[in-house]
Amino acid sequence: MTFGYTKVEEEHKTLGMLTSWGGKGVTTDRLGSIRLDGNGGQYSYYPYGEVRTVPSGQTALFADLEDPVRVYDSNGARFGRPDPLGLKGVIMADPRSWNRFAYAMGDPVNGFDRKGLLTCFYVDGVLDSCEDDSGGGGGGGSDGMQVVNDNTSGGGGGGGSGYSQAGMDNAVAALKRLVGLNLGSNPCQADLQALAGEQALVGNWGAIGQAVSAGALVGAAQTILSKNYVYDGGTSSTVWNVSDFGSLPQGVPAFKGETIGDVFRLDPGIIALSQATGYAVWVNSAQWADLGSDYETGTILHEIIHKFGLNDGQMADALRVDIRQGSQSLSTKLMNDCVNQ
Repeated sequence: MTFGYTKVEEEHKTLGMLTSWGGKGVTTDRLGSIRLDGNGGQYSYYPYGEVRTVPSGQTALFADLEDPVRVYDSNGARFGRPDPLGLKGVIMADPRSWNRFAYAMGDPVNGFDRKGLLTCFYVDGVLDSCEDDSGGGGGGGSDGMQVVNDNTSGGGGGGGSGYSQAGMDNAVAALKRLVGLNLGSNPCQADLQALAGEQALVGNWGAIGQAVSAGALVGAAQTILSKNYVYDGGTSSTVWNVSDFGSLPQGVPAFKGETIGDVFRLDPGIIALSQATGYAVWVNSAQWADLGSDYETGTILHEIIHKFGLNDGQMADALRVDIRQGSQSLSTKLMNDCVNQ
């Protein structure tokens, strides 16, 4: 089973973005700061969140810092408590990570950290990545590609329950196959056009900000490869939040402080998971050790399509696929139409 994202559970948010506040509809900027309310009231902020203008009697909200784990002080431009990762979160080559009280690693214009646990960054206007500053390394993948394990230990590409280096290498190989694929066959083009039509219908272009097309899909795969954004799901310490991933998969009980690793361990049937707001992909490396190259490529394609703003249900509507028994049927459809042609 693969999992993309669905409408988040909070009543005042849609797809992770604030839509109402204090009983009024609101419009937010890319960081999640309220900029306009339903009465025409305008809000503005200094870079670290100090309020510049706010309608009389109203409360502002900067960068969606509604309920952070660490209390944020906009006057001091810092969190009130250090990052819980402590020194494990320090990347010696990146001085921005040295200050464990810092907000958004010192870049509040392009970064935001809604919970005080995970900084996300925009690059060239596109939400590019979310980093837990874990400093996790990884084992060497095929052809020099570094496969990353994002656990908090900062260790290399081993360890963790069910971790398979062979599976991680297969995930990277699937991305490379996707980059080299000719997605121009008639069945594949029909699928991509149907998905682009579904995007237009729902009005969501996702983290990529483009219509689904062969070139855009290959470009996204190239970005994931170039930035090493392939992670092992079972050992991941990245905090699960609805803004990036949507509601928890069916069958996974909600609990406080869950991580992606927790989700993979609670539902071992998950094959892969995609960050809806960026380029990261997590895989169940133990399963990827023997999925088969064609199915792996179809699954990677499936997960990348989530980054274009479509969840499994919307993809199923576009491709006319029955997913009542699991969304793996979407990967099979894409494998048959786009990989095996």
